[in-house]
Parts: sequence; structure tokens; C-alpha cells
Amino acid sequence: MDRPMDSKVALITGAGRGIGRKVALELASGGATVVLTDKNADALDETARLISASLTEEPENKVNEQLICREADVTDLDQIASLCQDVVAHHKRIDILINNAAIAGPTLPVDVNRPWLNPNDVPLALDIDRYNFAVKVISNTDIP
Repeated sequence: MDRPMDSKVALITGAGRGIGRKVALELASGGATVVLTDKNADALDETARLISASLTEEPENKVNEQLICREADVTDLDQIASLCQDVVAHHKRIDILINNAAIAGPTLPVDVNRPWLNPNDVPLALDIDRYNFAVKVISNTDIP
């Protein structure tokens, strides 16, 4: 039986907990190959365990193909580039990018003069510099 996400490849940042984990579970249950990344290896392993447990109807080799985990820090451009290149080498594309990773800081109005707020460390959804590689893969252009 075809599922809505069969043959789709989804890259999910911040997949170790919360919204990222829930999105990963939903996409995997819909048939997508999920590439999970988080800088917390233990949280990432738990998400992978939950996904594997939810795919009990699938043969083990299918689960291994459908679930890829990689510890990575999205503030490190080299790690993101390497991750995207590895996904393309193995799956030939990225169909869905869920940019869920975030940082926590004081819950005050954003003031760019605050020393704790470093815009270079915040992965924003439209931060093309940080996600240039994934955007190029999704749009079928060459990766530098």
C-alpha cells in the first residue's frame, strides 16, 4: 500500500526531542526516509528507537534505509555541508527540509545589542548561508 510520503527524503534538524521528534515520527510513519540530526546524541538515539519501534510492520532492511541519524551542530556550516553531501550521495536528493533546531536564551524581547544573541549562531528558517547546501539539493542545483 502506498503511503503519502513513500519515496520522499526528509532532513530534520533538532530531531532529538519536541517538535522535531514528533515531525520525524509522523514523516516516517507516512513512508518518508528521515534523516535526523541533533547535537544531542542521546536524544537522537531515543528518537531513532521510537521510529524503529513504530515501524514494526516494515522489514528490518527497509527500516535501516528509511532511518538515518547523524549527530551534528547546525551552527557548524561544515557539518551541515557534509550531512547534505552524504544524503545526496546515498539518496540522490532532499525533498523536505524541516529546519527545527533552535537555541534557548532569555525570554525577553529580541534586542540585537544583547551579548547572548549572536545572529551567526541562530539557524533561522530563511538563513540561506547556513542551509545553502540543502536548498541547492532541493532545487536540483550543483553543490559546491
